[in-house]
This record gives sequence, C-alpha cells and structure tokens, in this order.
Amino acid sequence: GSERLSALVENLNAAVLVEDGDRRMAIANQQFCDLFGIPVPPAALLGADCSAAAEQSKPLFADPEGWFATIRGCLDGRQQVLDVEFALADGRTVERDYIPILVDGRDEGHVWIYRDITERREMVERRERLLDAERDVRHAIEEQNERLRQLDQLKSDFVANVSHELRTPLARIIGEADLALQRWMCSMLNLCRQRMHCCA
Repeated sequence: GSERLSALVENLNAAVLVEDGDRRMAIANQQFCDLFGIPVPPAALLGADCSAAAEQSKPLFADPEGWFATIRGCLDGRQQVLDVEFALADGRTVERDYIPILVDGRDEGHVWIYRDITERREMVERRERLLDAERDVRHAIEEQNERLRQLDQLKSDFVANVSHELRTPLARIIGEADLALQRWMCSMLNLCRQRMHCCA
C-alpha cells in the first residue's frame, strides 16, 4: 500500500509532501524537490523533521513569516485549506492545499500540495491589464463621442441663433429691396409713358 501511494504521489502533476503524525516526512515526490530547489532525491528526505525543514524554507518565500504563520494556522485548525497563493522570493507564485489526515479523530499526519501557478498568474495579470487598457480606450472613445455631440449641439445652437438674429434684418432688407424695385419700376414706367407721349 505504501509503495502504491508513493507511486501515485510521484506521478501527480504537483509537488507533494506527506507528513506523519509526528511531523516527519513520510512521502515526497520529485516535483516537491524541483519546486523548492532541494538538491537531493525524495527518498533522502524521508524521516526528516518537517518543523525544522519549514523553518529552514522560510527564505524561499517573499513573506517568510506570513507563510510560516499559515502553516501554524493549518496545523492548529486541522481543517482542509485549499488554493492559498504565496509569492516566492524568486518571483514565482505557488498555490498550496492542506489536507489533514484524521483517522477516528486522531491526527495521523498532513498532506501539503504545492503547484507552480506563475504562468497562470501572469496570464491572469496580462488579461487584467488588457481589460484595463480596453476600458481606458472605451472610456476615451466615449469622452470623444461626448465632445463631438457637444460640438454638434453648439453648431446647431449657433446656426439657430444666427438664423434668429438675421431674420428681422433680412426681412427689413428684403422689404426695402421690394419697395426700391417697385419705385424703380414705376419710374421706368413713367419714363416710358413720357417718351411715348413725346413721340405722339
């Protein structure tokens, strides 16, 4: 059974550490060693004191004390805690699951599962940046459209005001032009009559 469990853990696509009830390393896989840069094979870790190992691992994390405090919180709470993210000191991001091993209410150990989610986190951040940029562009376009609407309104108001202001003077000018035209036509008609009278 133990060999089958070890084989299963080794083939998981995650870094796995299984502790026994005394917080001694019972199982670890190669992904665990690779993730944290442990230069020995997993078999060499078996029986190691996990409390001391955790203390020694603190410098690997961007917030060493915060990471260490969450371990203590998990151990004290003995409740499953999933998908907790931590930043590593080298810039990577890992996600951790904690699963207590309880048999008839007794603490028989702990399972820690770590996944490197750096690429996923970077994709999420890129997507958020793109969405922010898209929102900025959309906002700029909306502002530009609003300015264009305001300019159209100003133009319409200007034309309406000019039309209103010019309506009365134009009516007077047109009226005076009609009157002048009528006078001119009368003058021409009188001139024609005079010439016709002279000729007669």
